[in-house]
Amino acid sequence: MEASLLPPEMQNQQQQQQPQQQQLWQQETQQICIQLHRQQEQQAQQRRQQHPQQQHSHSQNSPLQRPLHPPQQQQLQPAQRKRQQQQKQQLQTMLAQPQQLVQQQEALVSGRLQCPAVSHTQQQEAQQQQALCSLLQCSKTALQVLVAKEPRLLSTPVQQLQAMIQQLVLALRAPTSKITAVVRKQPSLLFVAPKSIPGKLQAAANVLRSPVAQCRRLALHLPQPLLLGEPQQLHHQYMAAATALRLSEAQTGSVILARPQLLVSSANALTAKLSHLQQQLHLTQQQAAHLVVNAPAVLQYSTGSVKEKIRSLQQLLGGIGTAHIRHLVLDEPRLLTRCPTDLQNKLDSLVQLLGVERNRVVSLLLARPALLTRSSAQVGRSFKALSVWKFEPAYKVEMIQEHPLLLRLSPLEVHGRCRWLRSLMMSDAWFHSTLRALPPKLLGVMLMHLPTSWQRLQYLTESGRTMESASIRIMDACQLKDDCFARKFPDYDKYKSWNAGQQQVCGPPWRAQAATEQQQQQQQQQKKQQG
Repeated sequence: MEASLLPPEMQNQQQQQQPQQQQLWQQETQQICIQLHRQQEQQAQQRRQQHPQQQHSHSQNSPLQRPLHPPQQQQLQPAQRKRQQQQKQQLQTMLAQPQQLVQQQEALVSGRLQCPAVSHTQQQEAQQQQALCSLLQCSKTALQVLVAKEPRLLSTPVQQLQAMIQQLVLALRAPTSKITAVVRKQPSLLFVAPKSIPGKLQAAANVLRSPVAQCRRLALHLPQPLLLGEPQQLHHQYMAAATALRLSEAQTGSVILARPQLLVSSANALTAKLSHLQQQLHLTQQQAAHLVVNAPAVLQYSTGSVKEKIRSLQQLLGGIGTAHIRHLVLDEPRLLTRCPTDLQNKLDSLVQLLGVERNRVVSLLLARPALLTRSSAQVGRSFKALSVWKFEPAYKVEMIQEHPLLLRLSPLEVHGRCRWLRSLMMSDAWFHSTLRALPPKLLGVMLMHLPTSWQRLQYLTESGRTMESASIRIMDACQLKDDCFARKFPDYDKYKSWNAGQQQVCGPPWRAQAATEQQQQQQQQQKKQQG
């Protein structure tokens, strides 16, 4: 056993016991030799008794010094010859490997077995692998794949790799968990010089015609072309994608930022998918560009999947023709990225929510297909919040059929607009009677235009100019532009300036009130958590 593997006390004990061990080995060897000599003497005496005429001087010699003559070897029994050969082999093995016996006895004395150098190396590799699995948050099987991609992982100290990850966190301004996930996809990123990353990001921003901040987020999805490749190669891939999709460079940049994987897709595959899309919907080149820019995810589907989505959408909306589908998709390109089952569920929810025939809901969707892109739960809450006063179900449904975009507003926005109109009605009797007399179609117009008309309506109320004294109709006050309204009421601009100074907020008051309420709720939650 190597001295480096034993403590000092054991080393001293080993040095003291080495002479005793060598003496013990010599005694054991001598006993074996004497036993073998006696056995051979007995065998020779037996042969002399059986054949007295063959007695001569050889009987006085040791069998270990002179071998038996061939006639004597033939007279030995097979079992005796085999036993004699085994004893000789045992003696030769002990004489040839005395150091091995000494080492075995040292191991018995010290109580420890010597580990070969190979086992020590394997133990170090196992410790390195365990540390890497903990650092990269992966299994041993996944680590083997990473090492196959980047063998330098095993030869680099874990502390150095951990420092590299922290440098990437600072350079890419991302949390450690995201950086670790990127490293698992591309382990060579650990060996990129941190000082070169800002330059690579700036070069990518120039190629993609995008801000550096967006390229920094894009690098988390595509580290290979942006951080490991050369800017010339990135520019080549970018121009190949622009040519395949027949888009301008600015449009290509927006598409790639939305779907980074398109940058590394084959140009031939992109061209084939675009041609198939044009063929299925009978699109012009300009229409195809509009569709791709607004729904770039459609390029990540196979041609068969796109064809099935178009067919399912036609069946969902009552078997409409290609012209209607083309108009529908160009109005809302994201429909081609939705699951057919999900669209079916949303249609069923709308039928149940409005309580009308299915064909009427289909007509509503053909006019406003964007309703199919919202979740059914959000649509239901927006519908419930639509109440300036307690609307009758038929009144509300008629308003939605005339203005379906009201269901695209968030529930909070719908509630804020309705509450503000209700407060306006409570502050002026004429407003109260006029709004209650409006049909659903006109009240829906007021709700839709309220973000731009609320100041004009509030001016008429607070200035004391009711609609009867002012020569203007309520719908004109909602739909007129500010400059036209100011020409009719010259002091309106002064009122706007004074009101802006009083409120000290920008935008509609119900949004500011909603933001204040949300902030108060967050503060209350924090107090509960602290308490």
